[in-house]
Amino acid sequence: MRLRSLLALLLTGCAPSLTTVPAGSEFELSPGETVLLGSTDVALSMIDIANDSRCPVDVVCVTAGDAEVRFRVRAEGNDVTVSLHTMQEPRAVTVGAVRLELTSLAPANHAGSPIPPGEYRARIRWSTP
Repeated sequence: MRLRSLLALLLTGCAPSLTTVPAGSEFELSPGETVLLGSTDVALSMIDIANDSRCPVDVVCVTAGDAEVRFRVRAEGNDVTVSLHTMQEPRAVTVGAVRLELTSLAPANHAGSPIPPGEYRARIRWSTP
């Protein structure tokens, strides 16, 4: 039944369209969101935040801490999960025909205020290697 519903949506043109992001630009992704990368056949999705140990902005820390963001890269029948970091390596990765770089993660941490998973926003820059 689900397959029939999906086929009906595709045939009637009611399937959600994906945003296409031009090469060299920065863009924002939230958990579960997917974009197409330029004229490539690559789809990028933000999966989740695997770890967030960034120093809260209202605290003095010895180190800045780090956050690990997981992404799904789909192209030409391949499905790869990659992790990028805010302070540690890797902050950038090349997968097939695209290079992805995590430039920032919002919102900032505040002491005693956990960030709900759906509120995270990862800033990505992509290019061709």
